[in-house]
Amino acid sequence: MFSERIKFLRKSLKMSQEEFGDFLSGGDSNLGTNQIVSNLENNRRKLNFEELRTLSERGIDVNWLLTGNNNQLFEFDSIIDNNRFYLNIYNGYEFVEKLSLPNNYIQYLNFMNSKNIYAIKIPTEMMSPTIKINDIVYCSEKNAVSNNGIYIRIHFKQELFFIGRFFKNLDDNYDIVFDNKHFPGRSVSLSHLNKNNSDLLTLKVFAINNIIDNL
Repeated sequence: MFSERIKFLRKSLKMSQEEFGDFLSGGDSNLGTNQIVSNLENNRRKLNFEELRTLSERGIDVNWLLTGNNNQLFEFDSIIDNNRFYLNIYNGYEFVEKLSLPNNYIQYLNFMNSKNIYAIKIPTEMMSPTIKINDIVYCSEKNAVSNNGIYIRIHFKQELFFIGRFFKNLDDNYDIVFDNKHFPGRSVSLSHLNKNNSDLLTLKVFAINNIIDNL
């Protein structure tokens, strides 16, 4: 169980609950760190996105912690396990890491037909108050904009991040609107949206915020 692996990890590091809580949160938690760890070890709480990233940065095998599987499958492109999917984690346009997880976890993401899912930490107020800075959204990758919905477009070379609501209009082009009224809407031709660009990642948002807490 996840709770047992958390306790095993803490004891392997020879830390008290308070020490491990500080290790996990960097001392930034509003709760008592020993209470956080007690809740983790008693299956009353799950790790959030920031805590997972902190553990990964400190050399902890997050894949093992979440799944109990010690195989680092995501390091080898030639190894494909049909019973797994991949969670690609980004902080804005910056890639953080790629986790290999069992398919039974995908039920928490309410999206059953993709082997690659993206967890994106939002760096902009474009969609506030619906989606705020530092919210986490979950997305599937698309070859092109093809239906109405909230899309993210990441230009890696230019280090640009864009999120908005896309609506197909009567001219078969798209109107793009933002929930934050300080950002004016615009219309974009379908040919411009879907022109071939290997440096562009197009993602469609299907869920918002902290679903990873359920893993």
